[in-house]
Amino acid sequence: ASPRCMVQGPGVVLGVLWLLWCSGRALSPPRGRVSRLVRSMSAPREDAPVAGAPAERQFTLAFVFADATKHEVLLGRKKKGFGEGLLNGFGGKVEPGESPLEAARRELEEESGVSAELRKRGNLHFSFNEAKVLYKGKPATPMHVHVYEAVGYTGEPQETDEMQPQWFKADPKTLPFDEMWPDDVYWLPFLITNPSNFDGFFDFDDETTIVKSRLVTDDPDTPEIVCTPAAAAAPTAPAVSSEAGR
Repeated sequence: ASPRCMVQGPGVVLGVLWLLWCSGRALSPPRGRVSRLVRSMSAPREDAPVAGAPAERQFTLAFVFADATKHEVLLGRKKKGFGEGLLNGFGGKVEPGESPLEAARRELEEESGVSAELRKRGNLHFSFNEAKVLYKGKPATPMHVHVYEAVGYTGEPQETDEMQPQWFKADPKTLPFDEMWPDDVYWLPFLITNPSNFDGFFDFDDETTIVKSRLVTDDPDTPEIVCTPAAAAAPTAPAVSSEAGR
């Protein structure tokens, strides 16, 4: 089953804010919501935290397309550790002293054997139910994943200690989302089919259950997409951890 998504256009958002203002129920809209809408009108920045959000661990994720047609995308199957057995892009934790872009380039080369000119496409923000999602006995902390894409690459994809690269047809209708992280189905089709940038926000109740999902985008036709998770079970994955890369 697919998630049910509802596009919220600018007229809907502005209308609601106007009604709240006129009725006196709120003198100003929520700070976090406004900051996200304003930020969505520009390219995603390397240092774009959500206003008022708790400190987030920094990670990267890169998707390589074979060429500018974007007909094929390189994914990797995780061989060990966090997310073992799942397909994903290539990335990991931003190390001290690195920028997210530097970390994304390093992780791509280490995990796939290829290098590429990466372009920032978006930011993913994850929060977790601290009573259910633990890492080494402690609540999992929020995560900020910087998402990049590349069209074209140098070198040849090769299996590494961590990942087994494989080309897939970049068609959201046929990608094996049942073998990927449960949030991928909400935002990866947008990255593939729409050139606009995005910010994604995901609340996890446990390791595989998303209770709230939202995209804020640069696309004026779909500035905000609110999704209701499908009832179908997500693929089984290890406990989410702020200490290990996706």
